[in-house]
Parts: sequence; structure tokens; C-alpha cells
Amino acid sequence: MNKAFSRFQGANNPAAASLNPLRSIVQGPSLVLTGLLLIVSLAPPELSFGICCLISCGLAISAKTRPAVFLLLLPTALLIPLGLIVTASGDLDSLVVILRSFFYIAFPLILLTTGLLLSAHIPRSEVYFRAIIQAGVILALFYICKAITADPEISATRADFRETIGHGYAVCAIAAALCIARFPAVQSPKASAILTLLLTAGSLLLSGSRAHLLTLGVLAALLLFWCAGKWRNIALGLGSAGFLFLLTTPAVQDIGGVHSATPKHQHAVLGELQPTSYSSRREIQQNWRGFETALSFDFVVSEGISAQLFGLGWGKEVPLLMSIKLGAERQRAIGKFHNIYSHLMVRGGLTGLLLYALQIALLCALFGWRIVREDQSSSLGFALLIAAVLAGPTIGGLYAIGSTGGVFALLIGALAGSKMQHVSVTFTPPHPHNLAGYRYRSRSAAKGTDT
Repeated sequence: MNKAFSRFQGANNPAAASLNPLRSIVQGPSLVLTGLLLIVSLAPPELSFGICCLISCGLAISAKTRPAVFLLLLPTALLIPLGLIVTASGDLDSLVVILRSFFYIAFPLILLTTGLLLSAHIPRSEVYFRAIIQAGVILALFYICKAITADPEISATRADFRETIGHGYAVCAIAAALCIARFPAVQSPKASAILTLLLTAGSLLLSGSRAHLLTLGVLAALLLFWCAGKWRNIALGLGSAGFLFLLTTPAVQDIGGVHSATPKHQHAVLGELQPTSYSSRREIQQNWRGFETALSFDFVVSEGISAQLFGLGWGKEVPLLMSIKLGAERQRAIGKFHNIYSHLMVRGGLTGLLLYALQIALLCALFGWRIVREDQSSSLGFALLIAAVLAGPTIGGLYAIGSTGGVFALLIGALAGSKMQHVSVTFTPPHPHNLAGYRYRSRSAAKGTDT
């Protein structure tokens, strides 16, 4: 009898069931989310996109999700019909360009939807932290082994080295930032947290990726700042994102004399981010992101007012006046953008930028709704969202095609879905019959009678 009661209590009490560490490690949702993070980090973007499409369809059918849940992603979804209309009414370069541009627009939407649907099967917020730590350790060991065993002749340059060991260290960066911030929901001993931090930081240093080291710093600062529940400083993160938008778009070309400074006197980071035109091939390769942004905005402006408002659709790429070799590829046109603002301006114009701002505002409002100090999943979701926004001008943020954008979109979608479940459970109105009974009993109690 006591054994049966203890089994019943463990099955109906998640806190009691989580006391067994082995049982908590091998539970299903944690393994599924860990596997998805590994797939998004290691698999080609096309493969992870297809897998997430299949998973989303299966989850949508099995979970019977309410259509109102998907209204959260409406601004991102509206970019698809917008691009379709503009593409159908404009000139087309080729069918390959259309399919590739559509893939770049649909990739974050599918990953966000997968995370949103997956959250219905994740009972507790600790699962997210556990899955991130597990995936971060596995990927760190994988990258370290690849870096140690890499052939020096094949990986002579930094670009070749990154091609050899793989791209994308977002999960490692997030896991390291979690260990630095030491969220209470992580519930890991100090020794394991230190080991995780050493492994993930070691893999990041071996990668030589400046963008991901910058992402790690941003994540660590945000997690340390917002895990204390200082939600009144939400304007600081959004203000920083707005400042980066002004800094990395041609909106400030005539403010402060941006073009008057030569590349020699510009700051190393600002010189790469600021939209500036260069003449020589060497200057373009060294400051590619700034050149890419300036050329993209100039090309959209030259196409007329319609292109400025609604973009160029999916059928056009930004032409280059010369052939440029970036890494292992030689390009004659720009179809894939590092700066998220260039990407949205070319594909959706000012309308696309407005929809992106609306999407970020909706997610910020969701994560900041009735926050309590113990709501660690909302803290992590908001920190990841602001980190993705701040990483947008350098590595694309949510629209980075590959592991970084996929990891950001998957985790933000899952944490947003978890938050929506919490809000719906907290504010579920009582049934009318129960409410009527409550009123009837209240009157009876007031009269001193017992019904």
C-alpha cells in the first residue's frame, strides 16, 4: 500500500519525481530538445529545416494547438505573402534565386513554430536549462576533438579551419553564459558548472570566431543582468538595439561624418559594421559587412519608392561590380546577408523592417508579462531575444541561416510557448456553472443559512 501510494505521489508530483537525478536526466522532453539542438547545430540548414517542418506538422496534428497561439508569430509570417506578391509583380533573375530567398525568409518562421509547438510537451522550465547544458557539453567535446585532429595542411587559414571543424557555436555560448549566470533552475553542482564552462569556452576559443565570442559576451552580460529580475531596464536592451540599427544602416551616413573617416582611423569593430563604400578588392574583403550593408541599401533606394516600401521580393539579388572571394566562395551578387537589416530591407523594404520590430515588441511584451523573480524561463527567453537582436547586425540574429539563427529561433519559440501556457493557466476564467454556484453559496453564507 505504501509503495503504491509513493508511486502515485511521484507520478502526480513533478517536484517529488525530480528528486531522482537519473530519472530527471533521461526524461523524454529533455532528450528531444537536446537532440533538436544538436541537429540544428551540426546538420546543414536545409536538412534541419526539413526535419523541423516534419516535426512541426506532427506536433500540430497531435497536440491540436489552438490557432490563436500562432498569432504571436504573425508579423514574421506576413513576410512570406509580402515577398510572394512583390516577386510575382516584379522581374525575376532565376527560379534558384527565388527558392533560395524563400528559404532564407521561411527558415526562422519554421524554427520558431517548432519551438512553440514543442513547448506544449515540456512540463517544467528546468528542461530547457538541462537540454542547453547537455547539448553544449556534447558540442564542445565534438568541436574540441575536431580542432585537435584537424589536418594543418587542409586548415591553413582561419576560414579553412572553420570549414573543417564546423560552423556555429551558439549552444556552447549559451551554455557557458548559463554557467556564468548560475540560474537557480540549472540546479547543477559547482564542479559540473565549472567543467561545462571550461569545455564550452575552450571550444569557442579554438574556433577563432570573433562573432561568437562577441555573442558569448553579450549573452553573459544579459543573463547576469536580467536573472536578478530587473525588468524595469527593458528599455536599455531595446535602446541598444535601436542604436545598433542606426549605426549599421545608412541612416547615419550624414550624421557625425561617418564617411569622412578613412578605414585606417576607424575603430576595428565599427569600421566593419558601419555602411561604407570601398573601391579596392582588399578593402571590401576586410570590411565586407559594412560594404554589404551600404551596397544593399543603395541598390534598394535606386529601384524606386515601391522597392523602398516593400522590398525587391525573392527574385533579385544585389549585384556586385566585381567578383569577390569570401572564404571558400566567389560571389558576383549578394543573396545572403550578414546584417539582418540589409536582409529585411532587400526582401521586404521598410514594411519588412516594421514587421520585424513588431515581432520583437510582441515577444518582449510576452516575456515581460507579470514577471516574478522565480520565472527563470522568461528571464532566459528575454535575454536570448535581446541577444539575438543585438547580434543581428553582425551575424544575422534570428535570420542567420545556419546553426546560430536556428538555435536562437528554436529556443525563443519554445520559451515563448512555455510563457503563453503559463499565462493561459494563470488567467483561465472559471466555468459559468462554478461561478453561479459560488455566488449562490456566498448569498447563503451572508444570510447565515447552509445549503
